[in-house]
Amino acid sequence: MRNKPAFPDRSLFPWLARLERGIPVVRDEILRTAQMPLVASGDSEHPTWFPGRPNASPEPLAWRNYVLLFLGIRHDEHIEAHPKTWELFSCVPGLFSLQISVMDAHTAIAAHKGRMAMAFRAHLPIDVPLGERCGIQVGGETRIHQQREALVFDDRHEHSAWNMSDEPRTVLIWDFMDPRKAIPAAELCRLILMSTDDPALMERGSRDEWLQWLDAGRFPSRGRLGGRNDAP
Repeated sequence: MRNKPAFPDRSLFPWLARLERGIPVVRDEILRTAQMPLVASGDSEHPTWFPGRPNASPEPLAWRNYVLLFLGIRHDEHIEAHPKTWELFSCVPGLFSLQISVMDAHTAIAAHKGRMAMAFRAHLPIDVPLGERCGIQVGGETRIHQQREALVFDDRHEHSAWNMSDEPRTVLIWDFMDPRKAIPAAELCRLILMSTDDPALMERGSRDEWLQWLDAGRFPSRGRLGGRNDAP
């Protein structure tokens, strides 16, 4: 990761300000979902929440994610329930993943690394505790979550996150292509799915099924619903 900043310059992403201005528009829509009952993957044929990875402490669903888009595959039922959010993110070039992420109070996520060359991961705070007890560390650099301030980072650096406050942290997490790279998002998603041996993906579908979902552009409305969630 030599010469690769953990937190790239915001000037690369002129549309970030639009997302930040849009937070009041989508906030109620997202918080309504964040307060839904916890139906986890494995507990239902149609799970609402997927545990984040690596698992949080003190228990896996203390950090959980609700997928609208994953590796270029839409979850149409979830998108239909969040029309304002989907419309807001239409301004993001190269968007290929989008999810609502909730981290409970007094929760920590172990340090880990992603493998997304040519792409970035980002957080848009929707409802984050005030003060300095909720943040993220990427490549040894620490950032404290601030209301209405997006964070973009390179998840190939080792990173961890925590919420040591008494309130939950709710953010939108999204993945998008590095605007300096020429490869289309769909091509990167295909490369990831063709090479992955991630058990969290394989337990929800075979590699062929994942590639079929990518070609279709959406998850099946019935049956297994996919979505690996490894972002803090």
